[in-house]
Amino acid sequence: MKMNMLSILLVCLTLVVATFAATVPTIPGSEKCSWGPSYWCESKENALLCQTVHHCEAHVWNKEN
Repeated sequence: MKMNMLSILLVCLTLVVATFAATVPTIPGSEKCSWGPSYWCESKENALLCQTVHHCEAHVWNKEN
């Protein structure tokens, strides 16, 4: 019976921690991809990471040439 109660307690604790982690807001600007085109289009690597290659090709990189 004690093992069953421990298992239930562990599941409940896990759910509480997971719920808290899911609701904690991120600090604005902590995600580099939220920095916008100046960051995205600074390099091909950044554009790939932020999935903005098409935007950079269409609006930034072609205007630099």
